[in-house]
Amino acid sequence: MRSRGLFLLFCAAAISFEALGIATLSAQTWVEIHSPNFTVATDAGEKRGREIALEFEQMRRIFQALLVREKLNHSLPVEVVAFREHESLRQVAPVWKGQPAELDGIFLRGEDKNFIVLDAMAAGGWDAALHEYAHVLLDANYPRGQLWFDEGFAGYFSTLRVENGKVTIGAAPAGVAAILAQGLMPVEKLFAAVERSDEYNVAARPRTLFYAQSWLVMHYLFDNDKLAEAGDYFHLVVNQGVPIADAIHQAFGVTPQQFDARLKDYLQSNRAQIRSAPPPAGMELATFSLRKLKEAEWLATLADLHLHTEDHQAQAEAEFRQVVEKLPEWSEGYRGLALIHMRKGEMEAADKDFRRAAELGSLDARVYYFVAYFLYQKIGTQHDPEVLVEMNSNLDKALHLNPNYAEAYNLKGFALSSARNEAEAIKLMLMAVKLEPRNETYKLNLAGQYIQARKFDQAIALLELLKQSPDTKIAARAKE
Repeated sequence: MRSRGLFLLFCAAAISFEALGIATLSAQTWVEIHSPNFTVATDAGEKRGREIALEFEQMRRIFQALLVREKLNHSLPVEVVAFREHESLRQVAPVWKGQPAELDGIFLRGEDKNFIVLDAMAAGGWDAALHEYAHVLLDANYPRGQLWFDEGFAGYFSTLRVENGKVTIGAAPAGVAAILAQGLMPVEKLFAAVERSDEYNVAARPRTLFYAQSWLVMHYLFDNDKLAEAGDYFHLVVNQGVPIADAIHQAFGVTPQQFDARLKDYLQSNRAQIRSAPPPAGMELATFSLRKLKEAEWLATLADLHLHTEDHQAQAEAEFRQVVEKLPEWSEGYRGLALIHMRKGEMEAADKDFRRAAELGSLDARVYYFVAYFLYQKIGTQHDPEVLVEMNSNLDKALHLNPNYAEAYNLKGFALSSARNEAEAIKLMLMAVKLEPRNETYKLNLAGQYIQARKFDQAIALLELLKQSPDTKIAARAKE
């Protein structure tokens, strides 16, 4: 259910405004609602838009409580696009054998932002989108563990519902009960699965059982208050290299075979709980800001959706060019064209359009990050002080617009390192690692900075951990 690349595949045919049901934008009003952590664009009306924003804020709070975190990182912006008509959503659903899948929610993961695309009128049913959103939050807030934990947590979170004045969580995802009824795999085998394993990759029973049993184990941990013990288990396996069987025994106090027996008993006695509670308080619909979108603004949002797919880059480019034509003094069209140029390897054109977007006062942190990025690429090993000052100025603008922008902290660390400000560079790279604890490239960069600052003990400790990375390139570079 998870993909490190793009989750959404669009129909092969071009999608026109008419096909999306938004041909008469003058009659069909699109509004944009801003809540503390989300932007919601919808044609389902102001009231429904505010409700969706509130639901996602509440779901985020629940995720925070599940992970026992005082604060959640959100290093990339999340934009929710909620269609009033289900037919509009079907035009952007995954395609299977020539037909769009019947989904009420879709997740689009990007390197610059993430989209959640929904049927605004569906009563829940956003399981696929919530599953992928859970992965994004895990990536930004939880150290690397094992595959079963990520998929189990995402499956558990995916059936969360906030409706009729209450929250429910713990229901089984579709088809899980029937899969589990056919029998379980040994927990030791489940915990050993990696992305290359048959248990994760074979499309038939091994893969479906992997997801179902991962959900069951996560449910068992939550219902029996064993999440802290799971943390002890990961410390033993990931940080200390303890074999899985020994780590299970030390962390959970049982052998893998005893864990199997307890899990089987938990399943057969039907003790999995569906919990319900009042939704988190502290937010009011009226506090979320709202504005009506112009036609060109909605066209830019649609172009951004197409930009975040593999098959519709040409369509996205055409739509962004329309945006520039309609509103030549608006930064959004140039930002979109710059990203398309980058995808095509047209770096000079990308640099030019990013700079134009910055000149027009873009409110997108990525614009200023990429202006700084291209400056860094150009100076190479020259380390021109004036260029470094310009880089820092743009990165400061990016971080002002998005204080959780991990990549901007990482690049600013390189800029200050080039200026021989090694102590500040380390602080910035530590912030990038804090914001994205699973990004091992940031950790490798930090180790390199420790070496440059002659902090060899810290560098060696970090490199020893990275030698165990499942990313073979990271592990190889750490061993060097």
